[in-house]
Amino acid sequence: MFWRTAAYFVRLPPIMRRLVLAPRILGVVLGFALFADFAWAVPRQILRGHVPSAVAGLVAVDQVPGGQRLNVAVTLPLRDARHLTKLLQDLYDPASPNYHHYLTPGQFTDQFGPTADDYQALIQFAQSNGLTVSATFPNRTVLDLALSAADVRRVLHVTLRRYRHPAENRLFYAPDGEPSVDLAAPLLRIEGLDNYVRPRPLIRASAPSRSSRLIGSATNGDYGGPDFRAAYAPGVTLDGTGQTLALFENDGYFSNDIVQYETNFALPNVPLTNVLVDGFTGPSGGEAVGEVSLDIEMAISMAPGLARIMVYESPGADSADEVNLLNQIVSDNAAAQISSGWVWAGSPSFDQIYLQMAAQGQSMFQACGDEGAYNWTNAAQIQREDSPFETLVGGTTLTTTGPVGGWVSESAWNADNGTNGTGGGISPTYPLPSWQSGISMSPNGGSTSYRNVPDVAMTGNNVWIVYDNGTTESVGGTSCAAPLWAAFTALINQRNASLGLPAAGFINPAVYALGRSSNYTATFHDITNGNNTTLISPDQFFAVPGFDLCTGWGTPTGSNLINALTATPDPLRMTPPGGIEFTIRSGSLASANSQTFTLTNIGAESVKWAFAPGVPWLSAAPATGLLHPGGPAQAVTVSLSPAATNLAPGTYLGALWLTNKTYVIVQSRDVLLAVGAEVLNGGFEMGDFTDWTLLGGTQDGGTTLTWTAQAGLAYQLQYKTSLSSGSWLNSGAVIEATKGTVVTATDPASGDASRFYRVQLLP
Repeated sequence: MFWRTAAYFVRLPPIMRRLVLAPRILGVVLGFALFADFAWAVPRQILRGHVPSAVAGLVAVDQVPGGQRLNVAVTLPLRDARHLTKLLQDLYDPASPNYHHYLTPGQFTDQFGPTADDYQALIQFAQSNGLTVSATFPNRTVLDLALSAADVRRVLHVTLRRYRHPAENRLFYAPDGEPSVDLAAPLLRIEGLDNYVRPRPLIRASAPSRSSRLIGSATNGDYGGPDFRAAYAPGVTLDGTGQTLALFENDGYFSNDIVQYETNFALPNVPLTNVLVDGFTGPSGGEAVGEVSLDIEMAISMAPGLARIMVYESPGADSADEVNLLNQIVSDNAAAQISSGWVWAGSPSFDQIYLQMAAQGQSMFQACGDEGAYNWTNAAQIQREDSPFETLVGGTTLTTTGPVGGWVSESAWNADNGTNGTGGGISPTYPLPSWQSGISMSPNGGSTSYRNVPDVAMTGNNVWIVYDNGTTESVGGTSCAAPLWAAFTALINQRNASLGLPAAGFINPAVYALGRSSNYTATFHDITNGNNTTLISPDQFFAVPGFDLCTGWGTPTGSNLINALTATPDPLRMTPPGGIEFTIRSGSLASANSQTFTLTNIGAESVKWAFAPGVPWLSAAPATGLLHPGGPAQAVTVSLSPAATNLAPGTYLGALWLTNKTYVIVQSRDVLLAVGAEVLNGGFEMGDFTDWTLLGGTQDGGTTLTWTAQAGLAYQLQYKTSLSSGSWLNSGAVIEATKGTVVTATDPASGDASRFYRVQLLP
């Protein structure tokens, strides 16, 4: 598999490939902040992305008083993106010897965290400027500071102004420009400089849409307690014993509500551990408290044998509280499964925490929103999530046979034209992750270029809870579904532990592999009814067979999915590793070379296998077979099919899926096809050749290309051909590109050299 980054073309894990193309996460994957305005003594860093886009159309009401106090979280970028990419590739490749060999927080910090020197330099910078260091973290990615609005002007060189919110009846504050610091140590972001988007819970106080066959165990036929296990884990004896589950919360709860819920459904009293962050003092009451109680009660319902639930609680005033809460969870590394039913404004600060979770084997489940199909131009809709580094969970309306009854049917949850309905849609910023490549998006209205949401689903409607000192109510929301999925994963990890295996970790690569396999309908309820359309988006989206943007792949069938997601290494090995590249001219396969893979069985029993090309322009022969332990290897030839001749000029991404039918494990390899393009694998920062200018030459001979670096980045260039090596050039130099030219870029500041494109002139 491949990951095209702005600096190099490397093999990638299913979790990360091509995501660097999004400006929103550029700092995460490259591991450095954007610089500008260099001074002779200390370079001034300008930190991008801190001014909400809505500010451009607003007039400031006034200026935040200089004495107003703020708490901000300064985040530092991870190091060594290349080796982190390789690590994640190995961790989530079932055929890798390092499959699920996770890191501890200390090991992650040593290998990828900011250096101790950089962290200390930031501390000294803050203290020398009269700022108060209020909290530090062991992974060195976050430093909390207490400061005033006047300090922001003096130290960060921006002014905080207040504006009237375009969609809410309140004022919000934001900087009037991008902050900058006179510090050499690289920074990523400063969280907490605005409160345009305030964290909010994804819970609905009522669920007006009811199924005619709704017969749950709670009041008025709502679902609660054992109903969820009966529907999604029928006959499963696993109950989460020995597992710890963590909940991300921006409020508290009343313990007597949880006891009342457990008593009502004859559930055991699961131990609760509260972890208070950023000075949180206790529950506020109302809807936010209902979210916390809902999350706890859903987790207990699905996994009543949990060793404990850790409830991480913060005031949730702004993004600084959010990043601190997440960073505390990943630093503690006490829970293998985590759930969040809250939404906030995402940033690279959060993404790199999710990457650490994946490296440590933690599963992060995030509710995807309760306002129907995503409409990114609608300022009123902020309940949406699109990060590719977490598992996003949609909601359904469930029908069962009766109290504690079996699953009958489900539809995408939608009430009142999306006013209450499962979120879902297309990310405007994150490119398509590799595990979503090759899926036909024509039936579901999804994108073949950008991340599609959600990944999976569970019920998000007609759920009975106890909250706010004895209040009982029927609620809905994708925040019902997220903790149910986290608790279902606790069942998987309980089975893993009983077999001496590590946790499941980031499940998206495995889930999408199952969705593409012949075992899909045995492991998931495929939800084909309903939609999440709204009055604003009446044509998006509809539940369809297979993957869709309402319910993802669907909901669990129980033991089949638990067994399929158990972390068993694959004895079926495919060599060589990595993906495949094909280059052809439009309408012809004359220049297409096939590639041969070798399959071996290193296990103790015979293995049935099958290849399934994920796109019609790819073929593999033979397509099925049987390998005996210690027997001869099997050669499989992968080539382009005649369908490739019908493709228009361009670059196409596909996948080759190898299924171990005996162990129900699926591997995948990315396939990159370039059709009729004169220059391939291209681009500098944004993955295309818009900054190249063709000056002359012929297709069969030399071609002179001019390359211009992105503003604010300094690089030295060296070009190499098949016959010779060129000299070091400054960015923007003219490069004589002949057939097979490879150009290498070096960042003078770090000395990191990476191949970032290849020029390929077609015959």
